[in-house]
Amino acid sequence: SPRRPSRAHTGARKRLRRSCCARVQQKQEESGILGWSIAAKNCHLKVLQEQVPLMLEKCRTDVQAGCFLYLHALVMITAGCPDRALPLLVDSVHRYPCNWSAWSELQRCEKNNELNKDALPQHWMTVYCTTVARANSESQFEETITLLHELMKPFPQSPFLMTKIAVTMYHARDFQQAIRMFEIVRRDFPTHLEHMDVFSNILFVEGAAAKLSVLAHSAVQIDKYRPETCCIVGNYYSLKEQHERAVEYFRRALLLDPSYVSAWTLIGHEYVELKNTPAAISAYRHAVDINPQDFRAWYGLGQVYEILTLRSYSLYYFQRAASLRPEDPRMWCAVGLSLYHARQYKEAAHYLERALVLNDTEGEALPHLALAYVAMGADEKAFETYERLVREYDSEEKAGKEYEEALLYLMNEHKRKNRMEECASIAHRLMRCGGAAAARAEAMLRHFEIYRGGAH
Repeated sequence: SPRRPSRAHTGARKRLRRSCCARVQQKQEESGILGWSIAAKNCHLKVLQEQVPLMLEKCRTDVQAGCFLYLHALVMITAGCPDRALPLLVDSVHRYPCNWSAWSELQRCEKNNELNKDALPQHWMTVYCTTVARANSESQFEETITLLHELMKPFPQSPFLMTKIAVTMYHARDFQQAIRMFEIVRRDFPTHLEHMDVFSNILFVEGAAAKLSVLAHSAVQIDKYRPETCCIVGNYYSLKEQHERAVEYFRRALLLDPSYVSAWTLIGHEYVELKNTPAAISAYRHAVDINPQDFRAWYGLGQVYEILTLRSYSLYYFQRAASLRPEDPRMWCAVGLSLYHARQYKEAAHYLERALVLNDTEGEALPHLALAYVAMGADEKAFETYERLVREYDSEEKAGKEYEEALLYLMNEHKRKNRMEECASIAHRLMRCGGAAAARAEAMLRHFEIYRGGAH
């Protein structure tokens, strides 16, 4: 018979196994849940911080000085000092106003629009870049679109401005107008890929698989190594419910550009679909670390913690998303639903009412607002809300669980208030719904017949 291992040998094997597991866990933590490390350190930063100011002193023209100031700002940003980079970038655009890269970094470093506009140069690039920055802020959509159209007068054939208008329409959820503008750009500038990933987002939401397939094929032919191309293809596979392949393409986008916020958010969505919540949380956190103004990542975090039934966390993240998009009813609806599930019905009703005022097109606010009123004991408000829900469903010829619940509530309220004719009328409508609701309606009608017979 084979020899049994000694206790000392067994203990050594266990220690080795624990050591290997610890090494693997350490490697995973270093690389991140998504499979690679993005926290590469630049060993030359200290030398650059010393040398760039010296090189700046040797500049003979404003253009040279502007470029070296921009380089100095990049060094400060990479070193984790964006506040020190901000005055350098302002000085850079004063010296060389046509440096687009400096304007882009200035927009990233600026927090909460704290930069004094009077500190910027009196130059046409200031108007151009501040208008584009306004478009990136995702607020005051109509005014932003008007300003972008004004900006197109001196630049009538600018695909960049045309796509910015389309992206602003997308943020305003005017998908049809955005699609038309993107199709004009594709017709007139067939090799233009910038912001075409946003076009793929719209086609994904609209479920336009054929158009998304054409866009993905075209993007791959133009440049398959662009992050936008990888996101377009990833959206296509996501729409086809091939989530593993979608993750593969979003990974490629992030390998090409680790600061690509949209790709971090999209890969987070895919991990939610794959029920890999730790990876989803990691992806969304990367997105908000890169751009704290990205409401989609905050909203995604709220959804993940809602799935995990961690209500206080989900409420915090939904509130962050709502603060960034106060005109979006979906954000307030999410806050209201989170409070409703936490049994804070009065606060939930407040936010759900706000979502209704902002025109909740997804139809989630109204039924939950009625339930909140019922839980609060506000019977009159609940009755009015359910009546409104029934009217809206009837006008759209819709049906469903919420519709049946509304009719059941109205039927029981009419019975409680001894309005038997109205009660019977709603019971007859419930009979057409079938299922358990029809059985309860039939029982109510039998009660009504007994009641009417007793009255005679």
